[in-house]
Amino acid sequence: MDVPWYRRSWVNTLFAFVGLTIFPPLVWWTCFNLITGDVYYNDQRDGILITWSRPNKLVAVLLLLFHAAMISNIATYLIDHGRIWIL
Repeated sequence: MDVPWYRRSWVNTLFAFVGLTIFPPLVWWTCFNLITGDVYYNDQRDGILITWSRPNKLVAVLLLLFHAAMISNIATYLIDHGRIWIL
């Protein structure tokens, strides 16, 4: 299997899980991988490479939009309440 480590299914599944539970930038990594190309896994029956489906890419885009909205809301709250100063 000549797939780069960052395009392998198990890596992206692990990153998504850890990202959703502990460290969000790992979710962003997986979403970026899905948006910019394919993520591959081996089909156990035939031994061929299969890519993650289009619904996975849709979920990746939705997750990125959700995270961007949350970060924007938190930043707006902190700015409005004087906890962050913008020059």
